[in-house]
Amino acid sequence: MARLAILLVCIFCVTNTLRAADDKGRDIDAGFGEWKVLFDGKSTKGWQNAKPKRQAGGKNLWAAEDGALANIRGGVNDICTVEEFTDYELEIDYKIPPKGNSGVYLRGTCEVQIFDSYGKADKDLSKADAGAIYGVGFVALKNSQKKPGEWNSYRIIHVGHRITVWHNGVLIQDNVYQDRFTGGAMGVYPGTDRKLTPKKGPLMLQGDHGKVWFANMKILPLPDSK
Repeated sequence: MARLAILLVCIFCVTNTLRAADDKGRDIDAGFGEWKVLFDGKSTKGWQNAKPKRQAGGKNLWAAEDGALANIRGGVNDICTVEEFTDYELEIDYKIPPKGNSGVYLRGTCEVQIFDSYGKADKDLSKADAGAIYGVGFVALKNSQKKPGEWNSYRIIHVGHRITVWHNGVLIQDNVYQDRFTGGAMGVYPGTDRKLTPKKGPLMLQGDHGKVWFANMKILPLPDSK
């Protein structure tokens, strides 16, 4: 009986120690930052024309539409956050029509492709299909694109030049190293589209290829990489 009592006391002590360590870890994580909502569902507050010298005469032709952020005329201009970010975790939903084409530009310079790739076999995916790091060879590991008109989700972790992406809950980019501008990036002009990406920049949404809707956008700042 005495041995059993001693054993139970030991188990209790170990369990409490592990629980305390786990709680401490969560406290540290919580201190890294808080989730920031990027779109209020009713206005374009916090967003601006990403390329005012080249698109839509500098105007921002996006608007809130049924709780989503949409380029209301389709194929008009790209849009970006006023705020800039360094390292972060991003969650964002999007919807496109048949043959839709758009993208999420991390720090305004590196595009995670949005494309109507529904139904394409994994082996046939290209660097221009959904989930690719556009144009640079990082093809999505799986095709998780839903039917046109259905909502899709991206979860993206961007630390330094490392990018991990989940598409509709499926891992499609696994800690890939991407340090160069991709086509269509902010500030890119002929001859400069492969320069080193910045450590900090806004989130840009591509809107110059056709109609697209974004919703449920939020970002969690992470500790800056060294």
